[in-house]
Amino acid sequence: MGKKLRSMNVQYVLAMALYLCSYSVITVFASSYLLEKGCSNSVIGISFSVVGALTLLTQPFIASAADENREQKVRWMILVFLAVSVAATGGLLSLPEGSPFLLPLFMLVEYCLLTIQPLLNSLAFIFESYGIYIHFGIARGIGSAGYGFSSILVGRMIEGTSTRNVPFVYLIANLLLVLVLFNYGRELGIQKMEQIARKKAPLSTWSFYKKYKRFMLFILASIFIYFAHVTIFNFFIHIVMPVGGSENDVGKAVFLSTFLEAFATAAMPWLVKKISCSVILKFAAVMFIVRNIIMCTAHSMTWIYIGSAFQLVSYALFYPGSIFYANFMIPETDRVKSQSLVTINYTASSIFASLIGGIVIDLWGIGQALMIGTALSCVGAIIVFASVKENKNIQ
Repeated sequence: MGKKLRSMNVQYVLAMALYLCSYSVITVFASSYLLEKGCSNSVIGISFSVVGALTLLTQPFIASAADENREQKVRWMILVFLAVSVAATGGLLSLPEGSPFLLPLFMLVEYCLLTIQPLLNSLAFIFESYGIYIHFGIARGIGSAGYGFSSILVGRMIEGTSTRNVPFVYLIANLLLVLVLFNYGRELGIQKMEQIARKKAPLSTWSFYKKYKRFMLFILASIFIYFAHVTIFNFFIHIVMPVGGSENDVGKAVFLSTFLEAFATAAMPWLVKKISCSVILKFAAVMFIVRNIIMCTAHSMTWIYIGSAFQLVSYALFYPGSIFYANFMIPETDRVKSQSLVTINYTASSIFASLIGGIVIDLWGIGQALMIGTALSCVGAIIVFASVKENKNIQ
């Protein structure tokens, strides 16, 4: 078992790293790719919002299917979405210039990518209920580092050629991810263990919302908190240009954020044993406010780098802390659904930040958009303090 467990942990670390590399390629460079293909900024923004809304509507039901049919393994659901994504990416690479299928295929790729995330997170915690510990924090931390490094490498590659290679890089990462996950966990006989472990049917999506009201308040708080975070990363160039920065400075700031995030995320399994998840989440919520204020008032790249460094004590603690919180507070039968909601709150915030943030920036500037985000972060922090509790009864 020891050798097999080490193998599973290595595989999971590789899977998370490959996924987040794909995530960086398809998100950080999506706008550049589509702009070069002739899409306007408004069309790109609307398409991203449509994908986010579709993900928001379908993820709870996909999570319910995963909870209800665990004997089929969440792994197989991930592989199905990867297969669709690989096929769509192959379509992007073979399309002629000016094809009307470009945007629909790209939206399909992005939808699959967003849908895989909560399933991949849940994959680690499913095995935990069978006494098999997967190092989620280390995997997420290494994945965050991979996100930062791949952003720099792909950015340099694009400078040397063009954005036409973006789908090719994404295709390679996803094919490697399929290879890593194809036999994941099969040698441990998980199917039989699942049949033994399953004792209670999971709740329907609506019943879950009604039962776990306090958890749903936390999800709402997260949407408010993430608004400024998404605005910063989506419109970073507008933050650095007024202080004399460039795209190169954006890359450095993003790399700094993700590099520091890797350390905090890797330490999370140890941290939650020393400090309760509720304290971590409340502290991180306050640090989001501090980071947003720094970004609002930054008058040089030095201060923007300082603000970026606050990723270490804000998002780097809040996002993995949310995953551990859901895993700790929600019963095993409804755990995939709870992990899905942790991802959905970021998706929902992305929809509002992309639409509202873009409009506010066009009308009044990035400063006003960040001020709105800071105000929403304050509201979110208040709800976090009210909804996140120490005990397990969060209904």
